[in-house]
Amino acid sequence: LLVPRQVATICAGGSGVLLALFPVAIATAPSRRWTALLGVAAALLFVAGFLPSGEWPAHVGGLLAGALWLTWVRARA
Repeated sequence: LLVPRQVATICAGGSGVLLALFPVAIATAPSRRWTALLGVAAALLFVAGFLPSGEWPAHVGGLLAGALWLTWVRARA
């Protein structure tokens, strides 16, 4: 939505999918060490989306989808 229509973009990929999985993985991590490791990996992947070669809408969208998924999973529990 924030990209001008003249610019062709594809905002989908493995990094967005991984960022969608990270919130649930972090919330269900078996130890604090795993939580920290997953948090650092998620932060690095998220920040990489803002590099010139990255697609930040896919990273933000993936993270938001993961947060919504986590909310849905916790609401059902």
